Amino acid sequence: MTDLSIDFETRSDVDLPKEGAYRYFASPHADVLMAHYTFDEGKTIHRWVRGQPCPADIETHIMTGGRITAFNAAFERLGWWAVLCKKHGWPKPDLRRFRCTAVAAAAQQLPRSLDKLAEALDLPVKKDKEGKRLINKFSKPRRARKGEDPTKIYWNEPEDHPEDFAKFQNYCDDDVRVECAAKRRLVPQSDLETEYYHLGEEINDRG
Repeated sequence: MTDLSIDFETRSDVDLPKEGAYRYFASPHADVLMAHYTFDEGKTIHRWVRGQPCPADIETHIMTGGRITAFNAAFERLGWWAVLCKKHGWPKPDLRRFRCTAVAAAAQQLPRSLDKLAEALDLPVKKDKEGKRLINKFSKPRRARKGEDPTKIYWNEPEDHPEDFAKFQNYCDDDVRVECAAKRRLVPQSDLETEYYHLGEEINDRG
């Protein structure tokens, strides 16, 4: 069965590097801004943005037990379960449907960050260096402006910055392409290694 390769761009008021993905997505302010995906290893990139229904091809893939591949798949899985299922009506895939290219990279002593992995593998596509600016703009709360309540949380909304949000979407497209290119270069994990990965995820979920 063809894999679904997917990448999210998200937002939350929780500091992801400091607090981790569980607390990040547990926040009531957490959301998925976009989910870009492919079924053909990056040749065709499809886009979902917040406010749209779950794409029919993704829904069919999940309901028929299809596999999902992502770089640092725990992040996509937790965002899927906590946000896409609960806020946007997506079907919930089982943990064992997920495969992680970051884990496969680590097993080969390669970098766990996507940009460094792309450099190490000398991939033909690279991560967009402007991504950091766009993440800071859309994925983190902005400062309260004059006249706004400083105790509330405010965001740079996509509709208020259409040009930069279009760049953010292009950035997500590139991430999907880089992830697929890396996947093609990595040695696939064995069934036993995949079982260990899922066990580790279960342990993490239990805390």
